[in-house]
Amino acid sequence: LNYVHDIPTKIYFGKNQISQLESILKPLGKKFCWHMAVVPSKEGLYDTVKEILDAGDFEVVELSGIAPNPRIESVVEGVALCKHHQLM
Repeated sequence: LNYVHDIPTKIYFGKNQISQLESILKPLGKKFCWHMAVVPSKEGLYDTVKEILDAGDFEVVELSGIAPNPRIESVVEGVALCKHHQLM
């Protein structure tokens, strides 16, 4: 089996980097499935991200309650949710 697996990653560090979220997402479209484990709610980041997505008129489906390093059952549940909402 021959293939190239390429997953480029950009990480934005520093104060107020979250303010770039809408401009980063805009070229990707308006529909997203959102894995909540990557957004730590204890620091208020969840609310900030939600406000940015709402203000940008993004269509977002949340799958909350996912633990870090999710088990395959959670991944399958997320895929089913995204397919149900025609987000993939």
